[in-house]
Amino acid sequence: MHRGGHAYVAPEIHGRVGQVVQIRYMPHDDRSIEVYLGGKHLCTALPTGQLTAEQTDAFRTQQREEAARLGRERRKASRRARRELAPITGDSPATESRLVTGRVGRGSSRQALDAALRARSSTSLLGITPITKNEES
Repeated sequence: MHRGGHAYVAPEIHGRVGQVVQIRYMPHDDRSIEVYLGGKHLCTALPTGQLTAEQTDAFRTQQREEAARLGRERRKASRRARRELAPITGDSPATESRLVTGRVGRGSSRQALDAALRARSSTSLLGITPITKNEES
């Protein structure tokens, strides 16, 4: 986070790319800024040149933990993709995967049920008749 020519860091704001935060600062004091997320105090960020050894270690530890978390998420997404997608290797032509996720399966069965209900429905009891070509002209 940059303000007034200084780059401010804190372990709590690392990895929050794209989130909108509010900052509060004293115009005459650039030693720190207060960072708020959703109206609640998130952290106090300090300029990169003024971090103590302990603060630098905390920041680096937070970076390592975030990198490990992102790696776990990436591996989980890869495993999910391997389960859902059919391999397209070998000499045989590509085939469609028959594995369907639960959400997609429930959605397609609902669509089939809705289509069956529409096919069986009748508006004759309501006195509504379909439009014929003669009536459209």
